[in-house]
Amino acid sequence: DLEVASGHRKDGQIRVWDLRNLAEHVRSFSRPCQSNQRLAFGLSSTVLGAGGSDGSVYFFSRQTAELLSSQSVSEDPIVSVDFHWSESLICTSAGTRVFPNYDRDSPPRELEEAPLQVEKRPKVETGCAQVWSFDVARA
Repeated sequence: DLEVASGHRKDGQIRVWDLRNLAEHVRSFSRPCQSNQRLAFGLSSTVLGAGGSDGSVYFFSRQTAELLSSQSVSEDPIVSVDFHWSESLICTSAGTRVFPNYDRDSPPRELEEAPLQVEKRPKVETGCAQVWSFDVARA
């Protein structure tokens, strides 16, 4: 078909445009996306699957943009949803980056002083990928 879908960071809409008329989008799909993290979406022949920053997976009808189903599957953002090309399977991945907490309240330091102290946090592995069976008819 002659359509293109696009989602953006910190934008809760995935928009679909008809390439024959780009003046305005023809459909949009809503999902929570409050972070600067990239949240990818996947397409089957009839369903759009999208992850949210709330840890849920959302399934929409590609033709009507109606929300067919949603499921909370993680405490972390769902960063990718993809459909298997021939089997009734989807793969989701979840996770987020955790950065060190640099001490910004300290007074400026001289070049000869010790390097900036970094608060050590326990390393938490939150990233994961999961494969799910998926029945398009029940979505």
